[in-house]
Amino acid sequence: MLRLLRPHWRRNKVLDFRKNILQWFVWVLLVAGMFFGSGCVSEKIEPEHKPRLGVSQSSDGWVIINLETKIEYKYKILYEDPADRMWKPLKGCESISGTGGVVEIRKRFNSRKALPPFTVTYSNK
Repeated sequence: MLRLLRPHWRRNKVLDFRKNILQWFVWVLLVAGMFFGSGCVSEKIEPEHKPRLGVSQSSDGWVIINLETKIEYKYKILYEDPADRMWKPLKGCESISGTGGVVEIRKRFNSRKALPPFTVTYSNK
């Protein structure tokens, strides 16, 4: 009769061990989820000034760039050079002083090629 009880006792120990490992794994997942899910920032921080850049091209190769500006800022318009995929300042647009209104810039580009992407950077004076 003792032989019949021993395998049953061992089986319960193995089941208890597996149950403990499973509980430990669930706790680790819960703690990791709480740690990584909470994040460091509770609200999204938006810059106080986000300039808008509008770009249009005519059929004769003129590109018109409109930039909304504020008085206390300086702006630089950049384009992505297709040759090396680097952002470079557009000639003549390295230092644009803010006027508080829309600044219009006219540049001639090859009308047969696609326009490169444009972006704007800015800083306080």
